[in-house]
Amino acid sequence: MKISVVSILSLAIAAVSAMPASDNSDNSAYSAYGYGHGHSKKPVNKNLIMIVSDGFGITSEAMARGYVQQIDRKPYEWLSSLDELLVGTSRTKSTSSLVTDSAAGATVFACGKKSYNGAIGVTDDEKPCGTVLEAAKLQGYKTGLVSTARITHATPASFAAHVVDRDMEGLIAQHEIGDNTLGNKVDLMFGGGLCFFQPNTTKGSCRTDTLDAWKLAQTNGYSTFSDRASFDALKKNAKLPLL
Repeated sequence: MKISVVSILSLAIAAVSAMPASDNSDNSAYSAYGYGHGHSKKPVNKNLIMIVSDGFGITSEAMARGYVQQIDRKPYEWLSSLDELLVGTSRTKSTSSLVTDSAAGATVFACGKKSYNGAIGVTDDEKPCGTVLEAAKLQGYKTGLVSTARITHATPASFAAHVVDRDMEGLIAQHEIGDNTLGNKVDLMFGGGLCFFQPNTTKGSCRTDTLDAWKLAQTNGYSTFSDRASFDALKKNAKLPLL
């Protein structure tokens, strides 16, 4: 199944398990969600989906808005869905360039630390940094990555891998399926990039070695598929982890 690399890359980090139950006297959950002590209601948000629109900025959205206004004869004050969602902007300068790349941009989203262009889940001194996805996993949540590009591409990789260069996609694939110190961190992965999981003895492989990362994923407990029919046949109770 060929998945094209587009300018808008949707990455989902889905924490799909419920928070542990607690009674009204326990305020720890309120503080964790920013409520503060004494709040009368328990937090209701059990899941979080983060969408990273890679390469898609304010100017792109403004152009799309203007186009729709003209074509559909919308009033001047018409707002798109993205206008209603926007709550702020961020500066995207990396530590090595005025213009960031996807790797440094995603790493700062994932780790909260600025890094150099090409960095995947590592700080400016090339040391691994803990990501929000890993933190969610350690808190007992289910986690997921969904990409319209390769699942080993810089943006999704920065949440589940720690390598010094974004082009190390073979190693990124291994990190994502738990071949690392922390073990399995991602319960669900949908995206392109199958060739980085296949040994270089396989036709079309993108790896430089003979490691069969697809088989390794299965050994690590992943249910795997690579065709549209299997995707369409998925049920809500699909077995995790799933690749």
